[in-house]
Amino acid sequence: EKHELLVLKKELEMAVDDGIKAVQFFSGIDVFPVEPAEYFSALKPVNNKFGFFGESIRVSAGSTPGNECEFEISDYRSVCHEVVVEHSRAKHSHYNDKPFMVGALARIMLFGDMLYGKSKEALTMTEITKNPLHNNLAQAIELVYASQRCLLIIDELLDTQMKDETPPEFQPKACTGTAALEVPRGTLYHHYEFDENGKNIKTDIITPTAINLANMERDVRGIVKSQKQDGILDERAISTKVGMLLRAYDPCISCSVH
Repeated sequence: EKHELLVLKKELEMAVDDGIKAVQFFSGIDVFPVEPAEYFSALKPVNNKFGFFGESIRVSAGSTPGNECEFEISDYRSVCHEVVVEHSRAKHSHYNDKPFMVGALARIMLFGDMLYGKSKEALTMTEITKNPLHNNLAQAIELVYASQRCLLIIDELLDTQMKDETPPEFQPKACTGTAALEVPRGTLYHHYEFDENGKNIKTDIITPTAINLANMERDVRGIVKSQKQDGILDERAISTKVGMLLRAYDPCISCSVH
């Protein structure tokens, strides 16, 4: 209903302001050094505008600047090489035999120059780095983007004649399909195969937390090692920094075991 959209529009206008305040807050937090991920990965936005949909996978150059790689979404297994590890029920994902990072920070690092409007202004207010502790700052920037994007969609709906739509009919057949989407924690991949009766015979889902897990574990080991090298042996002090890192990644453990 039109009045519902108008109410939502006012709430989203406030959300943009709140998002900018969140960016200012996280920008003011001093973060301790954490080694950046070797690679970042995200879907390349369509039409060169920042967003959460894409038709190809971009992987950063790692230690070789200017050598970014792109893959078709159907070729996601060339990016996510899953391996079983003894200590976890969730698999690890590697690219070029190394852990990599997905999520808000990866998207901002790869495509931050495609932001526009208030979200672009929010980005220029920051000195965001590749440090994974800046993932929360990247999430705040994306909050501004998502709110302003919702406002644009509402304006489009208000300017058009909305009507009920009927889903198209289809006949089951043997087929396969692969899709990907940028969700808050990173890239979500899902692949399905169906038989001639339309029954699902194979499913493959790789969630963002599963992709980030190897990188998180690497970072945790790095923090513990650096703290001990600095002569900090207090377990509580070390666990506090480890907790800060894990919350920055914002993992969903129940998702990871897909």
